[in-house]
Amino acid sequence: MDINKDYEVMTLVEALDDAIEDTTESFLANFAERQMSDWMSEYGATEEASKSFSELEKEILQRALRVIRTRWEQAGN
Repeated sequence: MDINKDYEVMTLVEALDDAIEDTTESFLANFAERQMSDWMSEYGATEEASKSFSELEKEILQRALRVIRTRWEQAGN
């Protein structure tokens, strides 16, 4: 039987990409709702504070991705 692996890979990549995008959007909205007000109260409603908050969000997303990747690899994938 001949399976089109390229097609299957792309199908999986698209599904994972959609899931990651949906989850990321949900996380960022919830995180901002929970944390941004306190962040701005502490650091001021400045462009620099907004940039720092965005950098914090990016760091959290990157760390979460590393944890998921490590778990995936440890599971033998």
